[in-house]
Amino acid sequence: MASRSLLNLVLVVVVAGLVLLAFYEPGIEVPPEPQPLTSMARESVTRLAVERANQPKVKMEKRGGRWRVTEPFALPANAYRVGALLEILKTPSHGQLTVSDLERFSLAPPKAALSLNETRLDFGGTEPLSARRYVRQGDTVHLITDRFFYHLMARATDFVDYQLLGPEASPVEITLPDRRLALEDGRWTLTPDDPQVGADDLTRLVDAWRSAQAIDVKPVETREDGEAVSVRLRDQKEPIRFLVTPGEDEAIFARSGAGVQYHLPKASADALLTLRRPAPGPDADGPDTTSPGDPPATPRVNP
Repeated sequence: MASRSLLNLVLVVVVAGLVLLAFYEPGIEVPPEPQPLTSMARESVTRLAVERANQPKVKMEKRGGRWRVTEPFALPANAYRVGALLEILKTPSHGQLTVSDLERFSLAPPKAALSLNETRLDFGGTEPLSARRYVRQGDTVHLITDRFFYHLMARATDFVDYQLLGPEASPVEITLPDRRLALEDGRWTLTPDDPQVGADDLTRLVDAWRSAQAIDVKPVETREDGEAVSVRLRDQKEPIRFLVTPGEDEAIFARSGAGVQYHLPKASADALLTLRRPAPGPDADGPDTTSPGDPPATPRVNP
C-alpha cells in the first residue's frame, strides 16, 4: 500500500513538472503584455467628436456629469454609445508600425476618426490575417481588436438618447390635446377635471412619460398633420414640444426644434396619451386588468 502511494506521489510530481515546462517553455522569451492604446483616463475625457465621410460630424460634451450631443443636434447623448466609445482608451494595442505609406492601411484618407479631447484617432482598414483594425495616433499606426468601428459608423441619431425626455426626467406639467396635468403642492391635478380619472390614472401617465423610450430615432420629417403635446420638466421654463402622428403599428413623436423624431410602438404611445383604463369588452370573462399606462412587456434598451 505504501509503495502504491509513493508511486502516485511521484506521478503527481512528474505531471506538475511537465505542466510547468509546457507553460514556461525554457529558452523562449514570453512576449510582453500589450500596452493600452492611450494613457488617458476615462474620467478626463469631456469632449468627443466622430467624423465619417458623407455623414454629419457628431460632437458630444460632458456637462454636469452627463453627456450631451451638441452637433448636429442639441439633446442628451446615448449613454450606451458614449460608453462603448470610451472603452477604446484602454483597448490593447497588439502591434505598432511607424507611419509611412498611409494608403496601404486605408488611412489616406481615414475611413473614420474619433477625437477624445485633443487626441485624434484615425481608423483605417483591417489586417487580413488577424482582422484587427489599423488605427493611427500621431506618428504611430496601431493594430487593435475591431470592436469600435461599428459604433463610429452609426447614424447621427443613434448617438441621441432614445428616452423622449432624457435620463432621470422630472415632469411637472404635461399638456395633451384635450387635457393638462400639473404638479401642484406635491400632487397632480387635471384640467378640465374628470371625476372618472383618479389619482392612480394621473400617476400612471406621468410614470409612462418619465420612462418613455423609442424603438428608433430618425431625422425629423416635415409633417402637416399630428397633434401637439408638450411636457415641462422641473427647473425648465420652456416645455419640450412634440407633434404626434399616430399610425397603425407605431406613433411618431417629432420633437419641435430638435431635428429628430421618436418612433414608439402603438401601445407605448397610447400609454402617453390616454388617461383612463379601457372598459372591459362585452365578451370579457372578468374585469380588464390591463392599462395603457402599464409598461410594455419587453421594454427596449438603448443601442
